[in-house]
Amino acid sequence: MGPGKYKTGATVSLQVDTVFAPYPAPELETALAWAHGSGFDAAELVVARPGEVDAASLRRQLERHGLRVPTLATGQAFGLEGLSLSSPDCRAREKTVQRVNEHIILAAELGAPCVTVGLIQGRPDDREEGLGRLRGSISKCLTLAEDKGVCLVIEAINRYEASLINSTEDAARFIGSMGSPAGIGILYDTFHSNIEDADMPQAIREHGGLIRHVHLADSNRRLPGGGHIPFRGIIQALDDMGYDGYYSLEVLNMPDRQAVIQRAGGSLKEVLQI
Repeated sequence: MGPGKYKTGATVSLQVDTVFAPYPAPELETALAWAHGSGFDAAELVVARPGEVDAASLRRQLERHGLRVPTLATGQAFGLEGLSLSSPDCRAREKTVQRVNEHIILAAELGAPCVTVGLIQGRPDDREEGLGRLRGSISKCLTLAEDKGVCLVIEAINRYEASLINSTEDAARFIGSMGSPAGIGILYDTFHSNIEDADMPQAIREHGGLIRHVHLADSNRRLPGGGHIPFRGIIQALDDMGYDGYYSLEVLNMPDRQAVIQRAGGSLKEVLQI
């Protein structure tokens, strides 16, 4: 896939297992070898505690396998520790800001262009108050992100999993409410968009200038082709908008992890027609 038009990535667990990676965290070396052997250009790293990572050693390990890092996922900080950028507890918000800043520093050290702001947005009961707190928290991360050349990508997550930013329009509106700084963009995820965006290609055409990273998963969160999402129209819309970032798989290990290990590379090649 490397020499082709599209840049591709696969989800890889770094410290703690994630349901979106086919290999457990202790098998990092095997996971990286698999990603390279399957034709991926990059490993999208799921990182719970970035401050504990030996960045130089990890970068050498990635380089041995010819892999780059498109973004660092922050969601485990919410899932494991309840850290939230919109928490009503100011001390909890400060701790979360510090964690995101650690992700930014690690991303810069690894040469990753983005840090994902997904579940770490939090799930407050009051949406408007939560959005206000989220804006305040992200603004505290922006100076460091811009200084390090890292983009904070806001992931729109469907209403059943999140309460603040659900649709692509929500993400664009949120970024606009912050003055559309250069250090913030959109992570467009096809699984969530299929639930929240009435017309997926149209959502891309309306807001594609803000999209900095793309997650591919089908309507049932299986590999592309395992559900009913019309991927060609989505890829065409991204092409039309001049998107030149990574296409990274974020799928469940369904029907099982071995099937994902065997089929992931071919599935992505098929959907991207490369």
